[in-house]
Amino acid sequence: MKNIGESIREYYMQHKWLQHVCCIVLIVGILTIVIPFVLSAGYTYLCEDDFSFEGGARDAAERYGEIKGAFKAAHGFYMSWQGTYFSNFIWHIVRPYIRWGMPGFHAVMIVGILVFIWALLSTVKVLCKQKTYSLAMAVLVLATVFGVTDGTALKEVLFWYTGAVNYMWVLSSSLFTVVLTAKIKEEQDRSKQWRLAVVSVITALIGSGGTLMITAAHCGWLLLILILSYDEILEKKLVVVPFLAAFIGALWNACAPGNFARSAVTLEGESYGVLDAIGDTFVCWKEHMMKLGELPLFLLILGAIFVITVVSGNKLFTKRINHIKMLFALIGVAAIQYLTAFPVVLGYHGSLYNQRTSSTFDLIIRLTLILLIVCLAQWSAEHIKVIYKVLPVIMAVLVIFGAGSWTGIKEDIKGGYAYNLTKELYNGTIRDVYKVREATLSQLDSAADGEDVVIFANAIPPNETMYGMGLLEDSNAFVNTSAAGMFKLNSITVIYK
Repeated sequence: MKNIGESIREYYMQHKWLQHVCCIVLIVGILTIVIPFVLSAGYTYLCEDDFSFEGGARDAAERYGEIKGAFKAAHGFYMSWQGTYFSNFIWHIVRPYIRWGMPGFHAVMIVGILVFIWALLSTVKVLCKQKTYSLAMAVLVLATVFGVTDGTALKEVLFWYTGAVNYMWVLSSSLFTVVLTAKIKEEQDRSKQWRLAVVSVITALIGSGGTLMITAAHCGWLLLILILSYDEILEKKLVVVPFLAAFIGALWNACAPGNFARSAVTLEGESYGVLDAIGDTFVCWKEHMMKLGELPLFLLILGAIFVITVVSGNKLFTKRINHIKMLFALIGVAAIQYLTAFPVVLGYHGSLYNQRTSSTFDLIIRLTLILLIVCLAQWSAEHIKVIYKVLPVIMAVLVIFGAGSWTGIKEDIKGGYAYNLTKELYNGTIRDVYKVREATLSQLDSAADGEDVVIFANAIPPNETMYGMGLLEDSNAFVNTSAAGMFKLNSITVIYK
């Protein structure tokens, strides 16, 4: 006798029109989520550290030459402030505003968003092999990444150039490394395995070359994949290569002299060590987990992922997930989440400190919980004989939960970045914010070298989705002096009406 999963799959496969309708609806859902983010990347502008990196990189290029100057400046940053070797080099070699002006700056930011979305979708596709199932998972993953979060938190990761390079770009490369690891496992041709392994070394080194938060998560989920695939490693030894490259990159990043120099500067005589960070990290992890547990939309998404994984019969791993593997998955996910927060808590001496680190931690938690739920669904289908009999009950519980939590779900949606970004893009708020920022940059760009510039800028329209610029009335403020150096001015004062 067929179980409910087999019956649904058989009915679905027998009706082509239903397959086409589902695919179209899911593709529309994907586009609805991602298009506002791609469009909004065209309204970005320089902010805070962007000025110092662009100006400092140009000075190094003028002194040593383009390539040598970028390497020397990146090495200086590595030795004095932080070990993010990939980000250090990109900040000092690309210089999008100085090279190409605002159109080029926007092009770089749009490409960054597109690559991040591509990385997410590629990861979903390679792990969720069936077409409709992978599309459904893509919608749920994108909704989780862009929709279930504080409406202001992700802007420093997605739309601030310096933050995007250090967080979003390296996370994209980390996800591509996961894709390549999965493809090495699946590939039978030895020469193709080698080519995939070579490419994975590059993406793995990039994935470990940004903020240590991403580095920790990057190494963590690659190691978890190896642990859950331990019975396949002897057959496909090259599957170990991406993790080894990522681990070497992690050591390169974590052991940078700049990390220790920065910690010594920021401690300012305080006493804070590894043992302090171990306890504080647990507190931060617990707080963020409890916060996610209070979001009914996120809980509903996790429930939906469990159901559609069981119904589809999709197998994340070709071989069965035994009890030991399931236990490793549970422990591994918790460890990844904890280790993601640890370097930040240690570096900031007790907290996640700012929006980019806090939102990134939430993002890693959500992605790893989705991975855990998919593993749990496969394990349940393989080991719990009554799972298909109780599946209708689970679906009914989800419907009842969704109906009973409808008010909370609407609040989660309205508080999400995707909703707020779409709203402010539609009503012109994002454009109005950009007009003020662009006018300021235009006046700085057109000022004569060595001038003392005073700008009377319009007040920034109230908004939830765009970030600041950092320029103040105080001409001696760090961002003001950095911008003055970048535009070759004597001083900058910005007075907001």
